[in-house]
Amino acid sequence: MNPSLPLCVDLDGTLLATDCLWESFILRLKQNPLILFLVPFWLLKGKAALKSRLASKVELDVETLPENPRFLNWLASQVNLGREIYLVSASDQALVSTVADKFGFFKEAIGSSDGVNLRGKNKAKYLVDRFGEKGFDYAGNDFSDLEIWAHSKTAILVHPLSRLTAKVPKENRVIIEEDRVSVPRAFLKAIRPHQWVKNLLIFVPLLTAHVYYETSAWISALLAFVSFSFCASAVYLINDLTDLVSDRLHSSKRNRPFASGALPLYCGLIGAPFLLMFSLLIMVFANYTSGLPVLGIYFLATCLYSFWLKQVAGVDIIFLAGLYTLRLIQGGAVIEVEISEWLLAFSLFFFLSLALAKRFSELFNIKEENRDKAMGRGYLASDLNLMAMLGSSSAYLSVLVLALYVSSERVSGLYRQPEWIWLICPIMLTWVTRLWLVTYRGKMDEDPISFAIKDRFSYGAVILMAVVAFLASPI
Repeated sequence: MNPSLPLCVDLDGTLLATDCLWESFILRLKQNPLILFLVPFWLLKGKAALKSRLASKVELDVETLPENPRFLNWLASQVNLGREIYLVSASDQALVSTVADKFGFFKEAIGSSDGVNLRGKNKAKYLVDRFGEKGFDYAGNDFSDLEIWAHSKTAILVHPLSRLTAKVPKENRVIIEEDRVSVPRAFLKAIRPHQWVKNLLIFVPLLTAHVYYETSAWISALLAFVSFSFCASAVYLINDLTDLVSDRLHSSKRNRPFASGALPLYCGLIGAPFLLMFSLLIMVFANYTSGLPVLGIYFLATCLYSFWLKQVAGVDIIFLAGLYTLRLIQGGAVIEVEISEWLLAFSLFFFLSLALAKRFSELFNIKEENRDKAMGRGYLASDLNLMAMLGSSSAYLSVLVLALYVSSERVSGLYRQPEWIWLICPIMLTWVTRLWLVTYRGKMDEDPISFAIKDRFSYGAVILMAVVAFLASPI
């Protein structure tokens, strides 16, 4: 490689581990979801016009955009050799200039302008006119860059697909691999299958109504579980896309697939509708007409939460608790049993406590990082003690509701020896007390459900409650 030749560097997917067009689109979509219907009309004027329009309406925080660290290290070595480095991108000129200013070592920043989309053939023509045939080296990562590499002296491939690598001659290329998981693995992580455990709440009405001996009830609950899981995963994708900026400022959430750049943003925009469609198809083909409205309410409520309500302190945790309760309601709807007011009251206070534990854990980490406010949330670090007080109070209120339920005539009609059920109350008291001790000491990983999945004590508590229910001899 000749260090006297200028080095031209692409922006999207090469210097950065993301695409600024999709970043701008998602930020604009978050501001106004209705622009989804206007984009096709904007595209009629060309892709460059679309990029310019989006860039004029949103301001990307270039400081938080994910980078390709290994390529940056390689670029630093080229800077030390005294090379002239140019940032040449199909992104809007204003944005390219802003990114170039951030890094400080680019001789010039060149982007799309005047209706010309500087990509593929257009970029190749510009670079040949500017530097001459084989008069430059070019770093890129996309199939459209093949047009440019055909005219460059050396092709620098940044974290390329194997299919792309095979199209570039070995003697004319340098490959720089980034330390990232594959796109399929990143997508699997993004849909969070471990969070599907929350949807096991759908099976609770089947157990509390004592219809667990009916095979049809289990099949109905299982199909509803799968449907709800697909819907929840669609929501996780939407939530992560709307939370890009705040996630990138978070100590652990910055490693999420979209925030880190491991998963292209368009995968979320395509994946979410498909997952939602699969969810609805299961409900339709299973003929669960009573469950469809609940699923629709859940999806709309979670979208409302993701786009707006998560930023409203107090309202967000009530919404989170309500989303858990909707899973119980869905379980009752598909197996056609009535959800008792006792179960609804218990779930309201219990899941409110879990939501508050989640917020407390986030604020605890914020305080440890010497920050005053949670990004994208309506809470301050000074709210920490209030969260603990409200959360622990809600936990004990849920156990109080459970105790009142155990003493009701409804329980005596369901068990031959209902006095045994009383033992569930001290087990629950012990579990919620330990939960809040762990949370208050900062040992919670910002997700009580994930904590419970990994916690042996929680498994022991569940087993003990199952033994108690067996000793009570259900009728």
